[in-house]
Amino acid sequence: MEECDARMRKLFFPVVAMLLCLVGCSSLRLTARKTERIMGMDSITCSQMERFLLRNNPNVPHSYAHKLIATYEQECRHEGVRTSVAFVQMCLETGFLVFPPPSIVRPEQNNFCGLGVISNASYGLSFDSMRAGVRAHVQHLKAYATTEATRRKNIDVRRRFVKLGCSPTVMGLSGTWAADPNYGRKLCNLLAVLREEKR
Repeated sequence: MEECDARMRKLFFPVVAMLLCLVGCSSLRLTARKTERIMGMDSITCSQMERFLLRNNPNVPHSYAHKLIATYEQECRHEGVRTSVAFVQMCLETGFLVFPPPSIVRPEQNNFCGLGVISNASYGLSFDSMRAGVRAHVQHLKAYATTEATRRKNIDVRRRFVKLGCSPTVMGLSGTWAADPNYGRKLCNLLAVLREEKR
């Protein structure tokens, strides 16, 4: 079964990655999901993330992908957030930077997590740079994970709406960050596929 899954991922990676967002993993992965924390050190490299993004959206310019992931790594390291968690959330929220419907956020908004989108009529927040958009995302994710203050000046204007520390794990983002009861599972499944990307 594992060999079959590996072949499918190699041949149809984008399709399989999205399917993994919709279906469950093995019982071993179910245990891993429950303990997948938002804060902490990360073993997934920037190279793995870059390949993962470009494999799922080859239309992203390599230079943009490299800069975006480097920015996530820097901002996450500074705040103590796991880069891989913020990264897969960006992938899920933007459809790997395709921004497909029903997303109403536009690429030029530099809003990589749907921050401020509270209805289908709301385009959410806009940021004047990639750096600002990534920083706001990371700071907002940190607000869910811990009661600690941000280490840099807080630019997440929606922090005041978060019950600080309500979700230290990725699975806890279901029903808190997003109403979707499978939201945490989708993120964990993306993390599982990302880990298998070659270093």
